[in-house]
Amino acid sequence: MLDAWDDAPRGAIHPEKLDRKGLFSLNVDGAIWKGLHILEAGLGDNRVPPRWLADENMRVAIIAYLDWKGCHAELDIIKREVANMHVWYAEEHDAIQTAIHEAGMHSNDTC
Repeated sequence: MLDAWDDAPRGAIHPEKLDRKGLFSLNVDGAIWKGLHILEAGLGDNRVPPRWLADENMRVAIIAYLDWKGCHAELDIIKREVANMHVWYAEEHDAIQTAIHEAGMHSNDTC
């Protein structure tokens, strides 16, 4: 990062100030991607910009992929939670059955 614009290369354009609130969400349509004309200018006339930069459909696909990946990560978390709840329930059930047995009662005598 340049400390002063005096050190900036000729033709550099001062970027917009980024709002820190949504900066790390890295939405491909977010403010961090604005001013990419600077990158495009550095490509020269004979080079094509990358698809994520030039193709709106690619940007939509990237967002969809990230959503899909996030959903699968959440699903993995939910599966672990369900497995943990099954283990907890089995342990609680065994503890209650042991307490009933030690008290000299039968499970049929309970509610």
